Amino acid sequence: MLPACRNRNRILHRLPTALLFGWLNACATIQTPPEPVAPPFVWDATFTMPGTSLTIVERKRIRSTKRTGAVSTTILYQLKATGFSADEPVSLWRKQGAVYDELPATVDANGRIRTLGLEEFWIDDYVPGQALDLAIAAPGADKRAHAKTVPFPVYARGKGGCSVSAEIDTDSGLLVVFSLKGFKPGEDVETTSRHKGHSTSTSGKASERGEIPALPVQLEQASSGTAILKAKGKKCTVSLTHPIGKEALVVQ
Repeated sequence: MLPACRNRNRILHRLPTALLFGWLNACATIQTPPEPVAPPFVWDATFTMPGTSLTIVERKRIRSTKRTGAVSTTILYQLKATGFSADEPVSLWRKQGAVYDELPATVDANGRIRTLGLEEFWIDDYVPGQALDLAIAAPGADKRAHAKTVPFPVYARGKGGCSVSAEIDTDSGLLVVFSLKGFKPGEDVETTSRHKGHSTSTSGKASERGEIPALPVQLEQASSGTAILKAKGKKCTVSLTHPIGKEALVVQ
């Protein structure tokens, strides 16, 4: 059975037209009920096994208007990998929130990844701060590599060189994971999240690279509008105003 067909009912509607026909041809003779699928490894977007790599290269963006009048952007990527041979089966995994999709894939002699028989990997209907979070893995996850990109970044930079970016949970728009960079290694960084007069403050220590890679902020249900995240170190302060709730889920 093609791994991707096990959850076709869940991800079929997400596929751009360019991938739809390849998907249907691959699954035409398979009749299985949808079932949850999870990778055979712990997901870590920063992890790559020695000797392997996964690269996401953007090639093209196409703006189009749907029958409803809504405008969206379809983005074409080329995926490349090293450390995987052309004759071994691999799977390309995509993580979206708590949902995982698995696509059968191959890697040619030049490192180009094919999914559903196509070299191109298309996405559409993404919102600001939503990440394309991928992993390529050999059977049993003996070899794997991860890569992530944010097609529409939510980002701010402070005068002292520090920066903050936001990754949005697309189920509700109320869970935001911030990444802080550019602080002094080991320094204390105070962060404050504000929304409609309410504020929550926390402190953390920057890593050896001057980063706090994952700072989750959960906002209250029914929240909407915008919120502000402020991060302050000894010599740099950065502030990011970002949409939340339904305002955060506007397709680009």
